[in-house]
Amino acid sequence: MIKSIMLVITPVKSICIPSFYLRYIKYNIKQIKNVKNSLIGYLDCINVKNLKNIQRLCIKNRHIGNT
Repeated sequence: MIKSIMLVITPVKSICIPSFYLRYIKYNIKQIKNVKNSLIGYLDCINVKNLKNIQRLCIKNRHIGNT
């Protein structure tokens, strides 16, 4: 079981990354549950399927027009 995940903030409007690829920002699994609207203000939404067996995170960046 993964205790903490790292998220990447990218200029891409939507991106899916394998969990071992993620870096830069550490989040606790417990925080991920409530992170939907409080992810540092950069990401519009984050979808996590099955927190126990986390494989991928689908991240959508809120700033779609400007990169």
